[in-house]
Amino acid sequence: MDYPSIKILSNDFTFLSELDVYTSLRFKRAWQSYGDFEIHLIGQHPYAQIGNYIMIDNNADKVGIIKSVTRNAGPEGITTTLKGYHLNGIMTQRIVLPYTDNANHGYFCVPKKAVGQAVVPVPAETVLKSFVKACFPSKQNDPRHIDMLIATDQLRGNKTVWLSRYDQLDEVLQSICEYTDVGYRVWLDTANKTLVFDISTGVDRTAGQSDNSRVIMSIEYESINSLDIQNDTTKQKNVGYAAGVGEDENRLVIAVTNDNTMATGLERSEVFIDCGTLEAAETDESLSLSDEGKHKLLDYKTQASITASYNPAGSFAYERDFDLGDLVTTADRQLNIQVDKRITEIEECYEAKSISINLTFGTAPEHLNRVIKSFLPAVK
Repeated sequence: MDYPSIKILSNDFTFLSELDVYTSLRFKRAWQSYGDFEIHLIGQHPYAQIGNYIMIDNNADKVGIIKSVTRNAGPEGITTTLKGYHLNGIMTQRIVLPYTDNANHGYFCVPKKAVGQAVVPVPAETVLKSFVKACFPSKQNDPRHIDMLIATDQLRGNKTVWLSRYDQLDEVLQSICEYTDVGYRVWLDTANKTLVFDISTGVDRTAGQSDNSRVIMSIEYESINSLDIQNDTTKQKNVGYAAGVGEDENRLVIAVTNDNTMATGLERSEVFIDCGTLEAAETDESLSLSDEGKHKLLDYKTQASITASYNPAGSFAYERDFDLGDLVTTADRQLNIQVDKRITEIEECYEAKSISINLTFGTAPEHLNRVIKSFLPAVK
């Protein structure tokens, strides 16, 4: 593998310069969330400024926004460190605003509840793009507008219904993606100098299928150098007490679970879930308290992830044979496992004397802000 080039673009995506001398580059992409990057430079650079963009190897999917610039003067001269997030991170800059009328008891809902009509679940792609359209309006005079094209809805993904109220958009999108097994991406259309939002379904490359080339991540196949498996139930909850309409002792509370049966005894782990003013059953104005409670309970699922160090000299070529979001087979005889998992994160690291690529399969570790938020009261 070669060391990539790094371009700097202005906030209107005009090419400014190329970073010729860097000592370290780390760039992470995430399938259902957003990645980040860190670049270490020798000396100062006139275009290394907050708000500008970096682009790796002319790759439209590897573009990030500079959010932090640190300059240090020492015995060996000046060094500069750039930090920021992948374009998907733009989703962190919006919250979901509810409808201005009384629909859905003040929640933003996809599909929108209509009086006298039952809600029919719609494809995940429709849900995701409806939320993004609402948070990034197309009208140019709207203060929430940015120049971002939302790709045509192809009705992909499992069907569902989703509602939200004053939640961070990126967290809502991640929850929808995890629930429906799709990803999303924001990429740069360099020809038209605009951002594009679309979903990603990945490619099935598991050992048990025959439609696509197979990818097996295994030390025995020399496709990876190491493999780590983590199953963490520290924050796992399987029964939620979803609270809806009413106040104090008169507030409506029901028990919900995403399992086939309600857990009992030591297998039961409970959590309180604030669902605003939703009612027990679906009404003309809103979805049911049960549906929303089950959605929010997903935030407390078991963290089951597999991480591996990719071997670039091995059997499968990165970005040719596999990429972010693909479903691959991970196997190891010593650990006695063979599982089919999505590649949910890819981190590329380029140092002075080494190049490494780290892969995450399955549930990606939670972002720190999501962990902190889970301990705060939800008053919406």
